[in-house]
Amino acid sequence: MSIIAFEELPAEDRSIYVIDEELPSKSDVAEAMPDTIRVRLDHGQDTVEIPVDWDCDDAEYAHTRKVVVVFPPLIDKEKYTVSDAENLPEIEVRIRARETENQEISEQDLLLGAEGKTGASVTRSTNETAIYNYLRNKRGLSCAGTAALMGNLYVECSFNPAAYNAGENAWGICQWRFERLENLQKRYPTNWKTLEAQLDFLYDEFEGRGDYMGPDTYEELQNSEDSDQGVRDAAVYFARWFERCSSASYQLRADYGVDFHQAYHKEPEQIVTPAEPELKLENRSTGVYLSWEKAENASGYRLYRRKESESGWGILQENTTAAAFLDTTAEAGISYVYTIRSYSGKYEAANAARIQQRILERMEE
Repeated sequence: MSIIAFEELPAEDRSIYVIDEELPSKSDVAEAMPDTIRVRLDHGQDTVEIPVDWDCDDAEYAHTRKVVVVFPPLIDKEKYTVSDAENLPEIEVRIRARETENQEISEQDLLLGAEGKTGASVTRSTNETAIYNYLRNKRGLSCAGTAALMGNLYVECSFNPAAYNAGENAWGICQWRFERLENLQKRYPTNWKTLEAQLDFLYDEFEGRGDYMGPDTYEELQNSEDSDQGVRDAAVYFARWFERCSSASYQLRADYGVDFHQAYHKEPEQIVTPAEPELKLENRSTGVYLSWEKAENASGYRLYRRKESESGWGILQENTTAAAFLDTTAEAGISYVYTIRSYSGKYEAANAARIQQRILERMEE
């Protein structure tokens, strides 16, 4: 069979940031890459998945302090021939130090856009603006708190949700590892490496899931003074109590936070966040009946459900303006956990998921 075209890799799979002083083995890096790619074969119009490995030149990788190394896919030559070799999908592996006290601009930093505390860290890239809009506009986080958090995320991953520290097996915008990484992967099993999923998971932690002082940290960010010093204080608090990173990077994170604050600062807008509805559950012959009183300042509601034995949430109802919903898909004999979030325009109730979890076993009637 002949491969006549390749489907472009998803944005989150096109590059990996290895944040480690010690260069990980090539096999460890390759293991973090996708197991399949999508191609079009000469006998059909639709794309199909084929298994691949990834590799690069040994000598090139051994001298990868040049910052970027390209990994092309290894395709089974006994099974496939390639007629479009020029358009092979490739993955870039980018190397940078996890954290540093040196503020001088190096060639490596210039290539990666990490240019110290001069304001050049603000590039208004796609991910940078997406993170700002999510924190500030969707979640209603204060301007200073948003900047402080962005300063930390920039040091952690340069706003790349696929950032990977092979030495610590840490992934994503917050470099999650151990149980926190497992929780991220369980909740978002198919899209955990996307920016949207990781930002939602970060807010799950802010809302009290886990033991990383999420609610206290969120309150500190939200109530931070709208000034450069307020940003610095909030950035250090987040680094110390939420990220729990080396104190050597506190100053750098605060400096970047001030950069973002100065670049994005706007006059405070009037933010009206909706109240949290009281969720009630009832077994009925046709399913589980969810009801709630309409919340003050709420323009609509989102409903989530998971099995009590699982950690991953699914959306039960994306948007509804009603005050009730009948879940006809709940199976008898299984306990489900339900959550409701109210929203008003672009703002969601900050603590709805933490407070409004209700458990009910579906019964036959």
